[in-house]
Amino acid sequence: EMRKVSMRRVDDLVADADSLRYPEAAEITLWLVGGHRVTRFKGAGSGMPSVPFTHLQIEQKFLDCATTVVDESRARALLADLWRLEQLETVSTLFP
Repeated sequence: EMRKVSMRRVDDLVADADSLRYPEAAEITLWLVGGHRVTRFKGAGSGMPSVPFTHLQIEQKFLDCATTVVDESRARALLADLWRLEQLETVSTLFP
């Protein structure tokens, strides 16, 4: 059971020289029951240029988002079209 969770913005989490490289940096600190503290820093999240998604992760994220507005078969068809976007004669067929 988590008794207390807090989040706060820290504008100087990364040095100015690294701010472009890590625009979405995050640090998490856990205080354990025995008083021990564990801290981890994540400079760039998954999907950022320095930590790109795999092909499978792109597909999963797309399907997770798209299926909130279209059914799964339509989302998969749209995804297939998007993977071959450069070969389509017109993008108007993407959203009939």
